[in-house]
Amino acid sequence: MTKSTRISGSDLPLLRVRPPGPISAAMGARLHSVESRNVTFVGPEWPVFWSEAVGSNVLDVDGNIYIDLTSAFGVALLGHANESVLSGLDESASFIHGMGDIHPPEPKLALLEKLARFSPWPDAKVILSTGGSEAVEAALKTAALGSGRPGVIAFQGAYHGLTAGSLSATPRPHFRSLFEEKIYGGVSFAPFPDPLRDCSPNGQDSLEAVRLALLEGAPNGDPIGSIIIEPVQARGGGR
Repeated sequence: MTKSTRISGSDLPLLRVRPPGPISAAMGARLHSVESRNVTFVGPEWPVFWSEAVGSNVLDVDGNIYIDLTSAFGVALLGHANESVLSGLDESASFIHGMGDIHPPEPKLALLEKLARFSPWPDAKVILSTGGSEAVEAALKTAALGSGRPGVIAFQGAYHGLTAGSLSATPRPHFRSLFEEKIYGGVSFAPFPDPLRDCSPNGQDSLEAVRLALLEGAPNGDPIGSIIIEPVQARGGGR
């Protein structure tokens, strides 16, 4: 795989047209006609379609260059199209696939052993997941099994995923309103500790809400067995 010749990875922003440009707008209309509206938001000012990404730069289909300060929500922490990552992916693609949890390939064992060594617990076990929602599902189930208490404390503004379990910990009406009767009701939502915006010194409002939930249990009466929090909320406004 080769890097783009149109962006270096360390370019300054360059706007050739006001985003989203005409090509992005046309692609947005095409996307809207074939993709479920619950996946990508399409509107007059959104989205911008990417053409290439290298290092910290993103090039859109209309030729605008951006600096990606989000690192693609953390996926590109080492930079887009990082040579070491691409090399590893290319090498991994040549491995025998195996059959997942039935007949695993040898590299899977090596990866699990290495991940376990990073854990602070000597008897750590590892679950590989395909995305954030699946990881949250596994974490919530593990916490419920380990503690014997299924209740959860989550925080306002959070986004943990759209699968049934992760959605129960995501307090966003536009995602969950149609499924309120079907998702787990044992989640207490506390204010996210944000003293700069909420004028709560040292996050005292959050701590008090957590204290009460631990004492009184979740809204459905289940005792609290886990707390899930994003160190930095992205969809919550970058706080």
